[in-house]
Amino acid sequence: MEGIDSSARRKPQRPSTDSNPLQLLSEGWTVVGAAEAVGVTQTTARTVRRRYQQEGLVGALHERPRPGAARLLTERQASEVVAMVCAPPPEGRGRWTVRLIAQEAVRRGFVAKVGGRPCANCSFVMT
Repeated sequence: MEGIDSSARRKPQRPSTDSNPLQLLSEGWTVVGAAEAVGVTQTTARTVRRRYQQEGLVGALHERPRPGAARLLTERQASEVVAMVCAPPPEGRGRWTVRLIAQEAVRRGFVAKVGGRPCANCSFVMT
């Protein structure tokens, strides 16, 4: 791993669990030894090594964005819903249920509507 200066090792831009096996691997450790020494799986150590070989230090220390569904609520909407359920439930209700949370979120204008099946997966539609 020539080409890594000491400042790059001292100031990783990612949690050290990925940079530590990389440093040990650069010192000649085996994948098994480096993984055990820093407490990560062998797969993680191999992945970090492969990313370093293919993409360099930046690629090894930074993960690519992962695929997944887009957020259903904005940060503000999520905060409003959390604040709502941290308060006591509406009069006459003993506790918050998923269905009640969805109904109240629509009633209070946090979201335009709740889509899909009846709250089985409560997909919110932003206002």
